[in-house]
Amino acid sequence: MLALLEQGVASEGPVHAHRLARKVANAFGLGRVTQTRIDAILQAGRLRPDEHGFVWPPGLTPQSWTLHRPDPTQDRPVEHISPHELANAMHDVALASGGITPEELKKETSELFGFRRLTAGISEALDAALSLAIRTGRLRWENELLRA
Repeated sequence: MLALLEQGVASEGPVHAHRLARKVANAFGLGRVTQTRIDAILQAGRLRPDEHGFVWPPGLTPQSWTLHRPDPTQDRPVEHISPHELANAMHDVALASGGITPEELKKETSELFGFRRLTAGISEALDAALSLAIRTGRLRWENELLRA
């Protein structure tokens, strides 16, 4: 099991801890995975998710990671996409646009990840990522626009 956890983190990291544990459980033939089982799998692997619930590969930190992985097939629900990854995507969208309103930024970012509608949950995740992007200097306000 430890090898599967390590492989999952290496191939998908940063990966939401619940997603990782479910994939490992599924590899062992378990279709229904309870929170108790998820916790046991994570504990067995001695994995410590970050404050947002994500497990990072060794040597990779939220501060050093500048990539995002577009997901037009919407394989990952928004809660399984790290706020740092969403912030990185927002940075790239703002950079390409030369300046963008928050509403346009959220819409374009959500589309990168395959979300066609801005539901309350998606909008909330994007708002948190936008705050993170501003707080970490990935984005800045210039007049009424956000710029990278």
